[in-house]
Amino acid sequence: MSEIKLGIPPAYVITHGANETLELTIGIQGPPGPPGQQGAQGEAGIQGAQGEAGIQGAPGIQGETGLDKHFFMPFTGALGGVLSVEHNLGKYPHVDVLDGVANRVSVDVRHVTQNLLEVRWVPANLPLTGSVVCN
Repeated sequence: MSEIKLGIPPAYVITHGANETLELTIGIQGPPGPPGQQGAQGEAGIQGAQGEAGIQGAPGIQGETGLDKHFFMPFTGALGGVLSVEHNLGKYPHVDVLDGVANRVSVDVRHVTQNLLEVRWVPANLPLTGSVVCN
């Protein structure tokens, strides 16, 4: 049979049977102990869903057309070493002088304006017929 008795200061005596006695004394609460060690870092979480697409930017300005301007001028005869070419392309074009069978002829080119150029050659180098190509 069990029996519990209350003593002073607060103390409990618990008797269970003839030979089993337990005495419990309750005192004042002590100060808190030091904090424990920090635990290990947890595992990384799963990756979140992809966000929504951003807004579309403003359109760019209109570019120039992709077609380049060009000029073709056939010539015949000996012209005295200078050939003036008014091409009206509004730029300083690349210039090729071709003989009658489309071979390039070595000449000097001087751009007078964006619309006018001069082709100069040693008279022996210029063919009797050919063409000036500007682009």
